[in-house]
Amino acid sequence: MRICFLFACLLLLSLPKSSFANAPTEQEISSIRGQLVAINIQLARLDERLKQQQIQGRDVKALQATQQALSSQLAGLTEKLNLQTHGDDIKALQATEKSLNTQLTKLNTQLVGKEINHDIRINGVEKRMSDLIGTTDLWLTILSIVITVITVVAALGGYLIYRQSKDEATRIAYEQMKKFLDENKDELLENVRKELDQKLTEAHSSVEELKKYIKEARVLNKKHREMCVEVENIHKSMKEQTEKGSELSKASEQTELSVDDQQNSIQGIFNKAYTYYKGEKYLKALELYEQVIQMTEKQGKQDDAIYARFLFHKALTLDKLDRTEEEVSTYESLIANFEHDSNDNLQEWVASAMLNMGITIGNDGQPEREISTYEKLIARYQDTDNEDIKVQVAKAYVYKALTLRQLNQFEDAINTYDEMISCFIDSDNENVKEQVAIAMRNKGVAQGSSQEAINTYGNLIERFKLSESEEVQIQVAKAMLNKGVAEGVLENLLNEITNYDDLIERFSDTKNEQIQELVANAMLYKGITQQMLDETEGLYSTYNKLLNRFKASDNDTIQVYVARAWRNIGVAQGKEGQSAKAISTYNLLIEHFKETENEGVNTEIAKAMLNKGVEQGELGEPQDEIESYDDLIKRFNHSNDNDIQEQVAKSMFYKAITLRDLGETKQAIKVYDELIEHFEHSDSSAIQGIVKRARVDKNKLLD
Repeated sequence: MRICFLFACLLLLSLPKSSFANAPTEQEISSIRGQLVAINIQLARLDERLKQQQIQGRDVKALQATQQALSSQLAGLTEKLNLQTHGDDIKALQATEKSLNTQLTKLNTQLVGKEINHDIRINGVEKRMSDLIGTTDLWLTILSIVITVITVVAALGGYLIYRQSKDEATRIAYEQMKKFLDENKDELLENVRKELDQKLTEAHSSVEELKKYIKEARVLNKKHREMCVEVENIHKSMKEQTEKGSELSKASEQTELSVDDQQNSIQGIFNKAYTYYKGEKYLKALELYEQVIQMTEKQGKQDDAIYARFLFHKALTLDKLDRTEEEVSTYESLIANFEHDSNDNLQEWVASAMLNMGITIGNDGQPEREISTYEKLIARYQDTDNEDIKVQVAKAYVYKALTLRQLNQFEDAINTYDEMISCFIDSDNENVKEQVAIAMRNKGVAQGSSQEAINTYGNLIERFKLSESEEVQIQVAKAMLNKGVAEGVLENLLNEITNYDDLIERFSDTKNEQIQELVANAMLYKGITQQMLDETEGLYSTYNKLLNRFKASDNDTIQVYVARAWRNIGVAQGKEGQSAKAISTYNLLIEHFKETENEGVNTEIAKAMLNKGVEQGELGEPQDEIESYDDLIKRFNHSNDNDIQEQVAKSMFYKAITLRDLGETKQAIKVYDELIEHFEHSDSSAIQGIVKRARVDKNKLLD
């Protein structure tokens, strides 16, 4: 607005002088214009200050009013200037202008004063604000501290209230629960009893099933272990068989002269050495063998076959003395002397030496070298026509496969058996046939309890069932037993029993002691399998047939089977709740073998005595029970057999339990102490388990 007003004033002043009548002089007009410009400048300054002062205090309105008054006066002056026609009025205008300038000066002075006052006020306000800010910060800090303290106090109070509330709630809950239990205890106990009875029934059923499974597993494992032990026994007896065979094959070379008539001859010295050997006087035999060898060497080895024979027997004697290195060296000397000789008789000695050397090396813990020795023998004599050497080759195959099996190289072992069977299956040599039968049976063992093994045993039985050779028939009987065991492991229990029946019937009249052992074993296994099938009457019949047939046998192995069958009858009777009959059966077993020194039989007796005590406890005869345990402890306390020692430990444990139940706590603790002291260093894990349980029970009694 001010700009428009100024523009109008300038426009009026710029009009030509001829426009006005009696216009003032040029000098006067210029003076007025200067004044107007000065007023406008002052107005502009005043306007600017006004803008600055609009927010600065209560005097703004007064200044604005003054400004408006000045503007009005200026407008009037301008108007008068524009309308001035006579020079006399200029003085009045000048006077008015002077008055206005005076007022403007005062106004400027007031404005300056106001600005100063305003600045002072502003500074005061700023100082006051600064003081207020500082005070506010102080109070805020104090307030924060107070709030923090209040928070901590509140939290602590809350925690204390929580604890108090929790304790109170626990107390109330306990009182309510106690009240509830008091009011409903009969019902709750009845429900718990029912639930517990159900769980106990289920647990008892599960335990019975587990016990049955464990028993079956143990039986099958025992059968399999016995079968494997029997195979291992073959390896142990290989050298004795070879030695026996060599002697038989060379029997014709022995002279019929008495030792006394040949004291000064080489043959006489050899015969005397052989007599010492048979009498187990191996050092004297060795001295004489070395003497005849030296005599033969001095005579230029006139008879190579005799010299080879002397070396072979020296090696056999060194084997009996466990002088392995010298034995192997003697065999190597024999082989080196005659391996290239074309004489069949000498080659028989070489083949026998290679076979025995392999066995000796194997027994010395060098299976790879043992296998290599057998392979050299097989490669050297694979195509021989000599029947005696063929027997050595066949044995080398079997022994190689056995060693591979001991190294857990079952596939290689089976392949070796297959190669041997393929080479000799059609041989008419009875000794070779025996080795083929052994190979077929051992192949089945290597195949494990599988259908393939069952098939292998079946092939052996079918091929050799009509053989008249007792050695071959032994393999047939073993195959029939093993086949039954394999069927049992595969859970074909009826087939298992059928195989045992076939074996029992086939060899019912045999006089061969080895086959009789297998028949007795088959009868025992049949009874065990019938027990698994819960065929109680059948198992009694089977076991009684075994007792009737073999009870009087002097064979140690058969006697173990008899004792085990007897004990199994007692176990079956006890399982049926016939404790009195079981006790009677155990007494018969104990009485029958009371003088035996057979460890296997004694193990069965110890188990029978323990079972007898348990059955007496079932009948409520604790004193008789304790007496049975004492008899067992007294009889077998010093036995070194782990199985028997386990029965002793069990009897002591059961005795302590019985004493505890009778209220004889001190006596029970004493028995526990004796048990712990006697067996705490035992290597048997089963016995250590009993010792651990004894410690636990003892501590409970002491508490």
